[in-house]
Amino acid sequence: MATTLMTLLTQPPADAGQEYGSDQVRPKTVETKLDGGDSVSGASRDKPLNHYASLHDVEVDSRPVSAVLSPSAVSKASTSDAGALPPTRVFDGLIKKDDGTYRAVYLRNPLQVLSAGQKAFDDTINGGGSGITVIDGKKVRITDVKPVDAPSGVAAQGDKAVALNPRTVRLSQTSVKDAAEIIDSMRANGWAGLPIDVVRMPDGGLTTIDNTRVVASGHAGIDLQAVIHPFDEPLPDQTQIDRFTTRKGVPSTWGDAISLRIGKQAAAYRNRYPMGSPWTGWDGN
Repeated sequence: MATTLMTLLTQPPADAGQEYGSDQVRPKTVETKLDGGDSVSGASRDKPLNHYASLHDVEVDSRPVSAVLSPSAVSKASTSDAGALPPTRVFDGLIKKDDGTYRAVYLRNPLQVLSAGQKAFDDTINGGGSGITVIDGKKVRITDVKPVDAPSGVAAQGDKAVALNPRTVRLSQTSVKDAAEIIDSMRANGWAGLPIDVVRMPDGGLTTIDNTRVVASGHAGIDLQAVIHPFDEPLPDQTQIDRFTTRKGVPSTWGDAISLRIGKQAAAYRNRYPMGSPWTGWDGN
């Protein structure tokens, strides 16, 4: 769904520097973090970005963004890269540089290598081209791309990751948003980011903590990558505890976390689907 960004490409940058199972799609760029950090997975996503920011003394805007290459960058791409370039590329964050342009960063999954399309996209920018994305309604230019390695604790989580059919995983929210760009990215490049967190519920079923990428992978027709947590497994750190704390309680286990998330939803939803639902709302954006 690169239509919105492609339309913006006709002007130079101002700064140099549903229901799950429906198929409504309308163009929109990724604007905010995905349902509590669903670009990769909650604290698993924030920790490496925060670590990178501290290590390099920079400020990372950790909202996922979808970017396209500028027309001039596409025209300068090598023959091999041009044949592999996807229409869009999703990044995990942006860093504003001194010249007013931006560095895009992505979390490097220890279990995966970049697809040919992702590598071609990044190589085109790092080779002197530029990408374009939108932040808070303003078009900005990306002039280099860097990976961010996950700390050892996140990498260890990845060792337990499994591939799951998204239609075998129940959802824990009444609706999701900003899925369209993620669907396009997954169709072009496969699974995006580190594994999501899924909880084995008392009835034996699986319910996801993170919802948007489950919906996206289902529409993209690919398996999702997940870490399956027992219902009574303790949450790993205070960041995750804070993430799922509500007025109804403070969680100590993954089971508490998923129950509190479902408990925040509309009464009709939480009463009908106390263990998670096969459906969620999505307006096509």
